[in-house]
Amino acid sequence: MKLDLSKVKFDPAAKTFSMPTLYRLWVGGGQAAGWQYLQFGGRYDWYYFNESGLMHTGWLDYNGSRYYLNPVSDGWKGAMFTGWHLIEGKWYCFETVPGRDQGHMYVNTTTPDGYRCGADGAWDGRPAGSVG
Repeated sequence: MKLDLSKVKFDPAAKTFSMPTLYRLWVGGGQAAGWQYLQFGGRYDWYYFNESGLMHTGWLDYNGSRYYLNPVSDGWKGAMFTGWHLIEGKWYCFETVPGRDQGHMYVNTTTPDGYRCGADGAWDGRPAGSVG
């Protein structure tokens, strides 16, 4: 496995290095990979684990769709986003309905609630139902 050193942070005052926590999922004596539907904190969410069993966070391109997996350590780190979310200053809409590619980001289309998302998936800023 290759270590991604871009995530390492140096604190010059403390003269220490820090790295994000890595999460692995083990199932039946082996590392899990791919999408996993897991219960934590009284709720179920989808999580994605790479071929090394490491949990993915942030943007994920998978089978022609784009997903966003919670990067914040708030008790649901790695959980797949659904619905509307503000990410890096832009609003994005992710499918909420199971069985309809749940969690995929809407791109170049109108969301179920009538808002338009552009080529990058971000809401274009116009009111629902506006044209042009």
